[in-house]
Amino acid sequence: MDATTPEGTRYHRLGVDLRYRWWSPLVELVIVGAVGLVLYAVVLFLAFVASGMGPPPGPFTQLILAVGWRVVLLPAVLVAVLGVRRRLDTVIGVAGHIRWRWLGSCAARALVVVALVALARVWTTGGWRPEKWPGDAAFAASVVVTLVAAPLSAAGWELARGWLLQVFGAWTGRLWPSAALATAVLMATMTSTWTWDAPLVATNLVVGLAMCWLAFRTGGLEAAVGLYAAQQVVFALLRQSQGVPALAELDPTFLELLPFVLGVLVYVWWTARAARPAPAPFGVFSR
Repeated sequence: MDATTPEGTRYHRLGVDLRYRWWSPLVELVIVGAVGLVLYAVVLFLAFVASGMGPPPGPFTQLILAVGWRVVLLPAVLVAVLGVRRRLDTVIGVAGHIRWRWLGSCAARALVVVALVALARVWTTGGWRPEKWPGDAAFAASVVVTLVAAPLSAAGWELARGWLLQVFGAWTGRLWPSAALATAVLMATMTSTWTWDAPLVATNLVVGLAMCWLAFRTGGLEAAVGLYAAQQVVFALLRQSQGVPALAELDPTFLELLPFVLGVLVYVWWTARAARPAPAPFGVFSR
């Protein structure tokens, strides 16, 4: 951070520094849209090349398409923030840098919670089936690819969430309206990957608001990134090892989504407790 950030600023207001003007968030939105579209066009081209210039897409192409649109959000947001002369670290959190130890502890908690949710998912789909195992070599390759792609996807997605929270926080000045608007915008970008069924909409709304509150409560994106990365790794490996499809692909019911939602809420409660004392040093910026 620097002297342009007022003392005691909460996360959702970090976009309002001494250089802020009411139109600054509009400029950021335009830049993110333009840069994101250009970069995603590059991703689509790479996916087209990887597929051999024609269908059907292979596993690598499917991976590019699955995570590429989230990954491009990372450079798009960073370019937008620089475009209005904001410091990049204002999007990360009130500390002005990534709190690596805190990120590691959040990721560890997330892995515990997500692993339990994944076990429940395996149990509800008939248990472990050895005949679905793709082979040691194929699974090892998928592990390597997943461990590279998942953190990038998580960083891009949660950076976009935090940035949107700050964009709307600059205008509204309040957490929950900003969180609701940020969640709605992100959900709108997901229309190509899932249907607008009531259970999925409700689940994404709850999770989105919870992640925004965690950013506010802990003063940064580490907790949300840790959960998203753990979710991506565990469920990707579950799918690759057992062929278990993502819930978003199945037209799930509220009951099928309940374990995941409860897992997220447990993680939020656990992480919020670990962030004590509040608000300092986690919740507010101080020099």
